[in-house]
Amino acid sequence: PKPKILEKLANASNDIISYNELMNICGYTDANSLYKIFLEDNLKQTEDYYLKKLNSVKLNPQEEEVFQDMDSILSNKIHENMPINEVKAIIYNHFENIDFLSESSKQKVINQLLLFTEYCNETLLLRKKIANANHSKKHIKQKNLYINQSSMTSFYMCPVYRSNLS
Repeated sequence: PKPKILEKLANASNDIISYNELMNICGYTDANSLYKIFLEDNLKQTEDYYLKKLNSVKLNPQEEEVFQDMDSILSNKIHENMPINEVKAIIYNHFENIDFLSESSKQKVINQLLLFTEYCNETLLLRKKIANANHSKKHIKQKNLYINQSSMTSFYMCPVYRSNLS
């Protein structure tokens, strides 16, 4: 069936089967494409989550300036998969010399920096996985698509309408 028909079938199935599963079964997509779609959705959700948290804390102009300065300094030192204790040590070390901010302002900026670092690492990891999925060489050959009965572990029921018009 054409993708438009598959979409209608998926919508009518009452969540028994999804459109993506039908597209995969019928050979329009492969598992790698579905994985890439999943990763892209995950990236969007992750970005939305962290940006909402980051934007929920308002920094005053002085705190914002320190945050920007620290972000530019730390971006050269913090690497992905660095243990959080090392990240904290680097951040706290830089704040030892900052005496024009109150302790509460320092803590606010530190928390934002830690959250921003976490955001960068999470999204970078997802972007790398998406890039790897783009370069994967797994493709379904449309002409040679068949179902191996011995390896089939699940069955999908699809309604078929037949007209008695002759």
